[in-house]
Amino acid sequence: MPFATGVPRVGKICVRRLTERTHGSANGIGMTDITTREALDAIDFLQTYPNALTSTVIESEPVVVRSGKSMYPIGRRRGGA
Repeated sequence: MPFATGVPRVGKICVRRLTERTHGSANGIGMTDITTREALDAIDFLQTYPNALTSTVIESEPVVVRSGKSMYPIGRRRGGA
């Protein structure tokens, strides 16, 4: 019997940080529910906006929290898994 089957149930999408490979581009962060101040401060809007504006999808902003540790209780309060 396989360890996991089916499709994962995702309640909330959380972003803790941007990696160096993003070069500050945060395309897709609008699809998240919660992010950290660290991730928000790492966004290079000159990298992010051109791609966001030329795409046909612009999402709303996530809730920004002080640290990764504080995103879990907020996700639960907002109806997350």
